[in-house]
Amino acid sequence: MNVSIPNSIQHLRAKKQVLKGNDTPEIVIASLRLLLSDHDSFSLAIEKKLHPYTAPQKLEQQTAATENIHNVIENAILYLTVGLDF
Repeated sequence: MNVSIPNSIQHLRAKKQVLKGNDTPEIVIASLRLLLSDHDSFSLAIEKKLHPYTAPQKLEQQTAATENIHNVIENAILYLTVGLDF
C-alpha cells in the first residue's frame, strides 16, 4: 500500500536535471499540484465513507498512507519549484 506514487515521485525527482532548460518543469509541477488536489479530495471522500464501518487500526493505516502520499507529492512540488529537499 502507498508504494506506487512515492516510487514514481522518487524517479521524477531523479530526473530534475533532465527537466531543466525547457517548459517541462512547469508542466510537471502543475500536474503534481493537480495530482495532490485529486489525492486529497479522493482520500477525504473515502475517509468519510469508510469511517463508521472501519476498524480503528485500519483507519490509522489509511490515515498514515494518505499522509505519506500527500507529503511525498507536496515535497516533490517544493523540490522542483524551489529546490528544497526533504
